Amino acid sequence: MINIWKNKRFIKSKFSMNSIKYGKYWRKGQPFLFKKDNRIFIYYEKYNDKLRWEIGVMITNTKNFPNGKWKDYPTILQRSKKLTHPDQVGIADPTVIYYNNKYHMWFDMLATGWKWTLGHAISDDGISWKKQQTKEKTDIILSKGKEGEWDDYFVHAPELFIWKKQLRFIYNAKGKKDNRWHGGLAKLSNPKNLNSKWIKSGQVTYSTSLLEGISSRLQVPFYYKKNLYAVLRNVEGGCFVFMMTKDGGKRWEEVCRVPGNLWLVSFLEHNGKLWAINRLNQKLYYLKEK
Repeated sequence: MINIWKNKRFIKSKFSMNSIKYGKYWRKGQPFLFKKDNRIFIYYEKYNDKLRWEIGVMITNTKNFPNGKWKDYPTILQRSKKLTHPDQVGIADPTVIYYNNKYHMWFDMLATGWKWTLGHAISDDGISWKKQQTKEKTDIILSKGKEGEWDDYFVHAPELFIWKKQLRFIYNAKGKKDNRWHGGLAKLSNPKNLNSKWIKSGQVTYSTSLLEGISSRLQVPFYYKKNLYAVLRNVEGGCFVFMMTKDGGKRWEEVCRVPGNLWLVSFLEHNGKLWAINRLNQKLYYLKEK
């Protein structure tokens, strides 16, 4: 495996989301970088002290990126607040793509009893969103596995990507026996129909030589120099590893540790540079030759 990250480092920019930490969580958490036409978005989960999450977004013009003026929309997608709804307690971990002339967001949903499932919303402009609902309840696009399966505790954190013009996503999950984060792959049953059922293709990440015995989570896959990468991170804060897949997410191979061991969780190519956002200090970084 060729290490294309060798002799490179991430440089910190002046931009910051200006979030603050409250207890265990950031007020603005799990940032997701996205670009469409002349706008760059940072979607994020908005957290309050009552353990409730909703979705917000910060937007700037590509000419002003990253240190120009950003407009903040702190609540673009709300939890339902109604009993028995899948997203009654909160919605979090947004990931967005533009597909078939619409913006699509997939996100975590949390119901009472610590029940996590995944949901879907659609937008015309990336700001005003409509959750996909049946009988006024948010549709569940993916639930935890059956008893005894590797993901039978809960599913969490959908990470969308496009492989050969088809939508796929990595979801992170835990099982009752293992209780460690691992990743699974999901694909549409009909690749040409975005409303078709998402089906699981099995577990795709396991304990590796660098992360042996540690809870780990695969972040949003991204393309760089025509290859598909993702960062595998230790949830407890140990180390961060660049992974690469050659088969659309079925198998992931270690490439190297992330330079500087930064908490980089989302990546974006813009004006010939690879940008990344740090989950802890909420700052943007760009990749540069040493």
